[in-house]
Amino acid sequence: MLPHANKQNGVDTSQYLYILAIVTTSSAVPNGKLREMLSSCLCLNTRRAARVVTQRYDNVLRPLGLRSTQLPILVTTSLFGPADLQTIADAIVMDATTLSRNLKPLIRAGWLVVSEGEDRRTRVVAITPSGRRILKRAVPLWRQAQDDFVDALGCGRFSQTIANLTAAIDVSVR
Repeated sequence: MLPHANKQNGVDTSQYLYILAIVTTSSAVPNGKLREMLSSCLCLNTRRAARVVTQRYDNVLRPLGLRSTQLPILVTTSLFGPADLQTIADAIVMDATTLSRNLKPLIRAGWLVVSEGEDRRTRVVAITPSGRRILKRAVPLWRQAQDDFVDALGCGRFSQTIANLTAAIDVSVR
């Protein structure tokens, strides 16, 4: 048992401290390796950055009732015209199931419509006039968030970040 064991709320915490001591002292992976993973893991650091960036874009788009995950769907649908789900999913590197789930609030808001394609297995997505109006209102807000990141990183670092992310995507979808 560890010397600082005591009872808290009637529970003998010495057992928990002892178990914790075993777990932390018998770790098969040295702490230095774990720290290296935290600092250099592409997946972890990309996800951390994505959460922070997403929060910023979500905050500026919130007055419109729009999320940063929904904006690329509206943009892609507007650019491509009526397009099947797979075309949109491929363009924004999103699986079809996630795209279908993210379409639902946009359809409920009246910004997109989904219809049957040429064969009954294909669904086609199109932006509505209301969707075009919300997109027009979203662009200046998107620009605001975009400019905040350019200002914070500097134009060169911002451009290099976009280039590096694009390269990572290209490697991943091969």
